[in-house]
Amino acid sequence: MDSGGKVLILGGTNAAIPGLEKNFSRRDNSETPVSTKYGKANEEQIKLMSVVFAPPFAESVGLKHAPFKCNPNTPAGWGKPVSNLEILISDKVVPLANLEYGPEAKSYCICAALKGDDGKIRALWLPQYMLMPMLFTDKSERMKDWSRPELDSFSRRVFFGCVELLENAGAKN
Repeated sequence: MDSGGKVLILGGTNAAIPGLEKNFSRRDNSETPVSTKYGKANEEQIKLMSVVFAPPFAESVGLKHAPFKCNPNTPAGWGKPVSNLEILISDKVVPLANLEYGPEAKSYCICAALKGDDGKIRALWLPQYMLMPMLFTDKSERMKDWSRPELDSFSRRVFFGCVELLENAGAKN
């Protein structure tokens, strides 16, 4: 990144990235779509959770709001795309998406562009559950063969939206 490169970070539970760690805070399991606990979890909470996109990401992705359609907390516990981090807003953080949760529709930042010391966007932080197939799409679009994973229409839009933002970051800053 020191030479002008850009990075897409698929975030989980650890934000120990030199220079970026101060931008994150852990959230309680009841406030995240994917629990750090083993097995089923958040079965009622997930019904009140959705991702709310902010400009310019909403334009890149083509969505403003995406409710969860499937609970990622599998009974076996394997393959859970846990990401329990909130991105703390600062002058080096451009919010791209919030997680809205609970009956009061509280929210916190889960996806953001991170600026380097030069003020230019150098990285995007994206929670890994936003790329997991099946969480935001109808059953008809779910993967037929889990031994051959592929992006669904939602995760494809999110991934290529991230690429577009990173490609255009130098021109828009």
